[in-house]
Amino acid sequence: MELSARPFLFDGEIIILESDLQMMWTNLRDVGFTFDAATIEELGPVTDTTYLQFADTMDVRVWFQKYAAEDAALARVSTSHGTFLIITGDRLKRLPYIFGFTGPQES
Repeated sequence: MELSARPFLFDGEIIILESDLQMMWTNLRDVGFTFDAATIEELGPVTDTTYLQFADTMDVRVWFQKYAAEDAALARVSTSHGTFLIITGDRLKRLPYIFGFTGPQES
């Protein structure tokens, strides 16, 4: 939770409230979801069209323009739950913040 930026992009939904973000992470943990044992398949910069991988909506496009970190990167990560896209950027000590994620992606 402490590495989650707000507003947070979850699939095509924008989570603004800290309590809602906490609930999202708690619910994911409660059903057994983790990013443990993840393998980074690809890592690159966020581009002008990255938003399309989350949702082709004005809200998501504006979120990328307004809230993604200046050094935002998009990681394609494989886990036991599938392959996810994770937006990272900035840092807390040596760890990047998570600005959002979507998935699992179709193969």
